[in-house]
Amino acid sequence: MPQPRPRAPSGRLGTQLRGVLSDQFHARRHQANDLIYTYSPRADADVVLRSSLEYAHFLLVESDPRVARVDYAPAERVARLCGESIATAVDVEVVDIDGTVTWREIKYLKHREINEREYACETWQFLKKMADGVADNFQVLTEKEIYLNPVRIRNWNRIVAWIAQARELSLGKEGQAVLALIRRRKQVRFEEMLTIGEKDRAGLFAAALFREVQKGTVESDLERAPLSPHSLFFQRKEET
Repeated sequence: MPQPRPRAPSGRLGTQLRGVLSDQFHARRHQANDLIYTYSPRADADVVLRSSLEYAHFLLVESDPRVARVDYAPAERVARLCGESIATAVDVEVVDIDGTVTWREIKYLKHREINEREYACETWQFLKKMADGVADNFQVLTEKEIYLNPVRIRNWNRIVAWIAQARELSLGKEGQAVLALIRRRKQVRFEEMLTIGEKDRAGLFAAALFREVQKGTVESDLERAPLSPHSLFFQRKEET
């Protein structure tokens, strides 16, 4: 049976959620209906996002196997390091597996007042002066970049829910079973993954599979086709 992952003691879930939402509401001065509360498998934490655009970007980050760590609320830490003026421009901090640190501002295109390339360049030059050595890159992402692959967005909107249902479990044995099947068969359909074990554990094997996709140990056709029983999963090319 899958074993729960150890976690620090905490209060009642409802109280925690109200506290987080209240803090975010007052800190960001946004209307309550602008806030989206969700679970981040990559950060292994609940996060609050300010718009549907930030949520779509969240799905891109969660689906990117190049990402090692992510902070969806870095403002307080950035403010301590570089000041409030810098922190207001940093919505997300992404750390790649090679150690590259990228600060991102998520912005609707209609809110951009000047050419986006010039804006990104000028803002990064400002940040470089104030925060040299803290981050490697600064990016301004709009719906133009974020919605470039809507299939990927839609798929990971579903996948995050699969992973979230098993957030308290290590899924070590399920992950081993998923990898063993893929190594043996080279290519496996999603519906076959769901039949590895008992029927009532199908969701756990799906969650384990998607965790491996998230880590990059398993590849798929999810960038090209909607998630379905016929979705394909296979070994990472370097490992074949």
